[in-house]
Amino acid sequence: MTKTKISTKQLLIWVALAAIAFTAFGFGGTRGVSFASALIFVLGVFMFLGKKEKMAKGDKKSFFIWVLPFAVFVLLISFGRFWSTYHYDAGAGSIRWFSYFIAALFNVLGVVGYAMVGHCLSLGENSEGKTKERLFEVILCALALHVLINLIITLANYGPFYRTLYAGKSYYYGSVEYPVANERMILDGFTIATVSTQYGDISSFLLAATLPSLLFISLKENKIGFSIAAVSGGIGLLDLVLMPNHLALLLLIPVFSIAVFVRFVKTGIKTPLWEKIVGFAMLAMVAIVVFLMIGVAANGNNNYGPLSKIFNNGRLTQPINQIINAVFKNNYAWNWKSIFFGMNVYSGYSPLSLKTSFWMQTEITWVNINLHTFEFVALMEGGFIAFIALCLFMASLFPMFRNHLRREEKANPWVLISAVFVLGYFLYQSLLFTMFPYIYDVGLYVSAFSSNAFFYLTVLLIFFSYRKIYSLKKKGGVA
Repeated sequence: MTKTKISTKQLLIWVALAAIAFTAFGFGGTRGVSFASALIFVLGVFMFLGKKEKMAKGDKKSFFIWVLPFAVFVLLISFGRFWSTYHYDAGAGSIRWFSYFIAALFNVLGVVGYAMVGHCLSLGENSEGKTKERLFEVILCALALHVLINLIITLANYGPFYRTLYAGKSYYYGSVEYPVANERMILDGFTIATVSTQYGDISSFLLAATLPSLLFISLKENKIGFSIAAVSGGIGLLDLVLMPNHLALLLLIPVFSIAVFVRFVKTGIKTPLWEKIVGFAMLAMVAIVVFLMIGVAANGNNNYGPLSKIFNNGRLTQPINQIINAVFKNNYAWNWKSIFFGMNVYSGYSPLSLKTSFWMQTEITWVNINLHTFEFVALMEGGFIAFIALCLFMASLFPMFRNHLRREEKANPWVLISAVFVLGYFLYQSLLFTMFPYIYDVGLYVSAFSSNAFFYLTVLLIFFSYRKIYSLKKKGGVA
């Protein structure tokens, strides 16, 4: 009988995969995610220091340019004014600085840890040469198990297709009306929680979004990987159908379409001119729309004229308008502290004075503003610079994933899974994010970035998929 020796590098990889599995499953809730992120940071440091692969000098500069907006964003949303005032103790009349600093530090270290682990796993292989496959198998299996448990719990309490069968129907608890179709049950740490449908369905959506990877995984060469991707994606899709979540199912269409396009349409090494034009045109349109909204909402006008039906339609843009107004203006004066460092919330219960028009004001508590667009959560938590930094970083992801696809004759299935996961995450969180997902604890805030398992996994996969975007000349100029 031969003994198998396990190197330190292999041990670090397997422990990291276990921590990633705990994160994907949501083991222990927020505390469990925070503990896993602390462990990931320690593992990431050892893996990063022990890696043999070194970046060339030009590649380091390119990486620094790419990661700089993300670093600025993470620092601002972690240490911004939002979280310091969130830790305000009304009884003592002061901010709990220690708890604020520890929470912010843990979030920064967690993000850095997942970034380092993702980068190192993309370089190294274990003794079987299957590190990259194991990473995705671990994530998909953990998510699928969590979704399956959530599905069983929800069906046991509501039955299949309950959102259609009980549409418009409500029940009363504590003299409060609760619409049945707006909630579901999930395993939240070690308890069962009743949450909003948007919050509870994100795992299912991300799993279903990985189904197109089956087009790129060979059943003959990788039966285990193919089976795991098929079963886990099928569980996610089944959950969305049995609820059902019509909007989430519609959002799968663009994700599937892009995957099919990549699979069956060959692209050259050089980016065609039409693709550059379309890409820059889309970015310009988004930038114009965003600055239009900020310019109008910051003044409290909220009147877009003929475009009001688009930019002020209630569910999406009304909370955006309120947050922009609260960040940029304090009564009638510019609120520079909030603009640069995030909104002042004082635990969410001090009224915000929103300028609803050029001559009128109203007061609303922060907990009554429920954003559904996570990009503006960055504006709220970290200020305008954090918002711009996030948008720049998100814009850089398209050419990065595009570089993978155009430089390889056969698309790497693991990179594709990363791409659809990241795309699915941004798409879902841009339209269906909810700040207060707990039905019976309406004031409990859940951040899109702080101690958020899905954000950590997205960071992991982004840095796992990193490929140089910027080519630098010898003199230091950008080519």
